[in-house]
Amino acid sequence: MIHERSVIETHHAACKAAFMRHTSIVATSLLAVGLNLTATSCALPMPDSQAEDGRSTSRWVTSGSDVEMKALEYQRNGQNGKLVEFLDESLSRHVAGARKSGERARLELMRAHALERLGRRLSALNAFGRAWQEVSPNANGVGSEILQQWARLEMNMGDYKSAMDHYARALRARDLGRNRERDIRCSLIVACEAAGKLSQASDQIARLDHKGRAQMSSTRTLLLRDQTKRKRPATPGVVDAFLPAGVIPMNPSLILAGIRPREDWGARNIQPDHVPMRPITSITVHHTAMPAPGQFNTIAQLKQIQNIHTGDNGWADVGYHFIVDPSGQAWEGRRLMHQGAHAGGSANIGNVGVCLMGNFETGRVPSAQAAGLTNLLDALRAQFEVDRSEVRTHREWKATTCPGQHLQSVVARYRTAPRSTLALQ
Repeated sequence: MIHERSVIETHHAACKAAFMRHTSIVATSLLAVGLNLTATSCALPMPDSQAEDGRSTSRWVTSGSDVEMKALEYQRNGQNGKLVEFLDESLSRHVAGARKSGERARLELMRAHALERLGRRLSALNAFGRAWQEVSPNANGVGSEILQQWARLEMNMGDYKSAMDHYARALRARDLGRNRERDIRCSLIVACEAAGKLSQASDQIARLDHKGRAQMSSTRTLLLRDQTKRKRPATPGVVDAFLPAGVIPMNPSLILAGIRPREDWGARNIQPDHVPMRPITSITVHHTAMPAPGQFNTIAQLKQIQNIHTGDNGWADVGYHFIVDPSGQAWEGRRLMHQGAHAGGSANIGNVGVCLMGNFETGRVPSAQAAGLTNLLDALRAQFEVDRSEVRTHREWKATTCPGQHLQSVVARYRTAPRSTLALQ
């Protein structure tokens, strides 16, 4: 008997070891699809249980690990409909201890992904919510994974404020790791920008390291590529093709490639007495009425404009959002997230101020500068869905000679042009 027991125990140990090697491989596969499992979360399989009257209580084995294995098989085979049916049945009688280990939350997460792949996005949102409700303190990272994926779907559906909330909660999770924290923070910034919460976006950008800043463009692409709001004509020179219409980005070059940021000319910080920009509905063109700067004096004139506006005029910052130099180069003035000071009073609300360097009451607009204005106006109109008729000049808001007779005629031709051109005659 002792010998037979030893043989049996040895055989049982060998079988158990072989199974644990198998479950370790499965757990590794589950990790690869974002389920954050470990080999220790997979237990030995249990046979189908029977009720006291002899009826089988489940068509499948009901231990958490075995349910996950079967679900993963459906997932690998692309059988999303069967996966949802299987998980609906399994979750209705899943073992109570599964919540503590995080298995139930992981299964709900798999169900949410399957529903999303089936195109049932509202059902998927509800499934992410149920997955979050199943998270326990011992669930080792699955909570932040659920919140991140939940927020991603909300971004896809245009619910930016809910996405902000879920990304922010995911960011508060413990033991995220540097890479995971960076991913979530970049996603939170995109959600803040899309929701128009630019001050929050700015706060989060300040916390990014250099890798995070380099990652922002790809994160915008991933989160915003399916936005239905972006059904607008492609604009040459626009960098971020997936920036939703109406969104004001922190980086002006996401509206038009090559715009020089205000940091490049050493702009001082805006003063506290400013107000946020309302939804953009119009664009106003100005001239500086100053002699055009020489090739190496552009930055000096930009600083001069800021000094006049903040000193003599008492404004919070340079009044214009963009300044175009004689070569056609566009420079960032006041950040677009802040209402400008250029058209006068309530006319500044939702109004982008664009100024050309030079005096165009006495001189004509150089062709390169006109081309630069064309590109900027086209990009702004495309991004903020501004009608061509809403491109105005300063004199159309109040009694002034600005932007000069020659630039006035150029803008008038732009409004009536059949295509984007400011060809001079």
